[in-house]
Amino acid sequence: MAGVAVDTRHWIGGRRAGSGATFTDTSPIDGEPIADVARGGAAQVNAAGAHPLLGGAVNPALGGLYYQPTLLAGAAPGSEILTEEVFGPVLTLQTFTSEAEAVALANATPYGLAATLFTGDRDRAERVSGRLVAGTVWVNCFFVRDLAAPFGGARRSGIGREGGTWSFDFYSDVKNTVYAGQGWRTDG
Repeated sequence: MAGVAVDTRHWIGGRRAGSGATFTDTSPIDGEPIADVARGGAAQVNAAGAHPLLGGAVNPALGGLYYQPTLLAGAAPGSEILTEEVFGPVLTLQTFTSEAEAVALANATPYGLAATLFTGDRDRAERVSGRLVAGTVWVNCFFVRDLAAPFGGARRSGIGREGGTWSFDFYSDVKNTVYAGQGWRTDG
């Protein structure tokens, strides 16, 4: 885990935070209610046994709606930080000993917008991505998007797809009309 924290700290160290008026990598959280969720998450993760490997608070240089990119470890299985959507720059680190356990951990949530899988094994990528419950699975990349491909979530992460011809279904009211299999009555 220490290696992941060092790599993440190095990556975050090169990011620029700001208002978005100039080029930034990290912008403010979208409004006070969501910021409250991010700040309240600190109490939740502590109660769940998690601890920040880095970040975990409001950015001291920018304050307010600027939350530090955060990497958490040690959260108890089933805890809210692992099962609910977090609308802030927060990642959790979970360890596993088998492929089956990794898939079970990833699918242990009522949400499924997207998943990210890193592996050097093509067969594993195909096998595991097929078992992940998510509308999009990125393999060895993140947020690569073809606008002609369908995008949408599984479970509580949304209904329908947008992108390509799938978008038309989202904006359509599909009607199913069923006729009796015996044909038409001719007596009125």
